[in-house]
Amino acid sequence: MLGDVNGDGRVTAADALAALKMSVHQIASTTAADVNCDNKVVASDALAILQASVGARKLISCEVVQKAAENNYGFMDIQVLTGGASTTAELGVVDMTLAQSGSSYVYSGTVNLTPKGSFIGCSAPCIQTSATTFTVPAQMGVAQTASIYLKDITKSFNVSTTTPPVPPPQKLTLCGDADSSGAVTAADSDLALKYAVNKATPGVNALNADANGDGAVTAADALLIQKAVTSGTKITCTKAAAVPPPQTLTLCGDTDSSGSVTTADSDLALKYAVNKATPGVNPFNADANGDGRVTATDALLIQKAVAGSTIITCTKPMVVPPPATTTPVIPSQPPIAPIQPTPTPTQPVPPPPPPAPKMCGDVNNSGTLTSADALAALKIATSGGTSAVADVNGDGAVTGADVDLILKAATAQTALTGCKF
Repeated sequence: MLGDVNGDGRVTAADALAALKMSVHQIASTTAADVNCDNKVVASDALAILQASVGARKLISCEVVQKAAENNYGFMDIQVLTGGASTTAELGVVDMTLAQSGSSYVYSGTVNLTPKGSFIGCSAPCIQTSATTFTVPAQMGVAQTASIYLKDITKSFNVSTTTPPVPPPQKLTLCGDADSSGAVTAADSDLALKYAVNKATPGVNALNADANGDGAVTAADALLIQKAVTSGTKITCTKAAAVPPPQTLTLCGDTDSSGSVTTADSDLALKYAVNKATPGVNPFNADANGDGRVTATDALLIQKAVAGSTIITCTKPMVVPPPATTTPVIPSQPPIAPIQPTPTPTQPVPPPPPPAPKMCGDVNNSGTLTSADALAALKIATSGGTSAVADVNGDGAVTGADVDLILKAATAQTALTGCKF
C-alpha cells in the first residue's frame, strides 16, 4: 500500500517517521515511501504521508500521477465496485471525457450497462446525473478519486480524457485581492485561508493572495490581508529584504568569515582596502592591527599570520611607557630605593562572540532548518515530550502540526516565528 512504509496495513505517523529516516539515509528506501513518484524518498514524501495519516490528503498511485502528467490535467482514478448477487462478473465500463462546463471543467462519464446491470451510485466528489451518467469536477494538476457502484456488470473498465486549453498565467493585480474582485475585503482573507488549506480551492489569484511575497499562500497571508482590511496595514505581496546581522569580530584575520585564516583572507583584505564596496568582507576580522580601518598593512599582517611569522589580535597595541629613570644617591641623604620598572601589560584577549540566538524550529541546533529537524520534532511528538524550539506554532505542545510546519519551512527555506522563547 502506498504510504504504508512499515507494512502494517495502515498509514500512520510511524510511516511518516520511517520515510523521514529514509530521506536522511538512516534506513534503506522503499517504493511505498515514494508517494510523489519521483523515484526517490525526500522530506516532501514524509510530509504527504503525515498528512494522509490524519486524513488531510489522499495518496494517489504513481500510475495515476503519470497519466495526469501525460494529459497536463487532473486524472480521475475511478474505483469500480460491483455488487448484488453476482460477484463473479467483470468490472463495469466507464467511458469518460473532459469537457468545459461554464467557467470550469468536469469529467463527464457514462456507465456502460450492456448487456445487463445497473448503476447504483457513486461517492464524492462524483455526482450521479442520471441512471447511467455522472460528473466529477476537474482541477488543474490534481488527481481525484471517486468510487462508481455498479451491479452485475460484464464489460471491462476504460477511461479516456482530452486535454483542455491551458488558462492564462495569473498576474499580480492588487495585493490582497484574492478573489480578483477589484477590492480587498474580509472575503479575500477567508478565501486565502481556504486556499492555504486546499490548493484546489477555485477562484483564487494566488499572486494576489501571497500577501507577504514568500512564494506560497499560507495562513500568515490570510492574517495579513485581514489586518489590511481592519487596521489599514500596508501589504505589497513582495518579500521584505533581509537585513544582514551586524558584523562583529569573530576570528582575527578571517576576512571572508570562512572559519579559518588563509591567503584568500589577505587577498580579500587588500581588495577591500582599495575598494570598500568589495562584497563578502567582515571589516572587524580584516582590521588586523586594530586601528579602526582596513589598509594594505592589515593585508600584510594577515599574510604574515598565515605564514606563522606574527600573531594578530585585531586590537590596537597598548602604548608602553618608557622605563623610569633612577635618581642618583646623594651621600649626605639616606639612600633612595630604586624604582621598580613598570611591567609591560599584556594585550587584552578579545571577548568571545555572543552565543547565536536559537532559531525557531531548529530542533537539532544546526543553524539551518532541514528535514532532520522535522524528524527530531516528530520523535518528540510521538514520545509525548516537550520542546520550545519544536513547538513552532506556540500552542504549548509538540504535535504533528509542528512537524508539518517545520517540513514546509525546511522545504521552502522560510523562517518560523511562532516559538515562545
